[in-house]
Amino acid sequence: MKPILILIANKFFLTNYAISCILQDLEGMKVTGAQEEKLKDEIRSQKPDMIIVETDMLKQDSVRLMKEIKEEFPRLKIMALVDSEDLFNLKRLLDLGLTAICPSPSLKKNCKERH
Repeated sequence: MKPILILIANKFFLTNYAISCILQDLEGMKVTGAQEEKLKDEIRSQKPDMIIVETDMLKQDSVRLMKEIKEEFPRLKIMALVDSEDLFNLKRLLDLGLTAICPSPSLKKNCKERH
């Protein structure tokens, strides 16, 4: 059976390492990383089953990049780690149909305080 390939694009080494350690221990998982500038090229070459991406790490417009990825790779599962308080762009990410959006604890706290 082919392992499930997960590509992580995150600027924080410890976050990447922690996610990798958790997933690598699961049977049938293979975890690899990508630099932010080469994310789409890495997706094309590695053909992952899922990507985990921190949207704030992307220097270009995160929503635009996620939209381009979803259009080019419609079956690719995407989990976005979001640490922005920009609720408008958070809504836009939700509308793209990403597999999962995981807000940071600080974002959750700020959203609760506003509503």
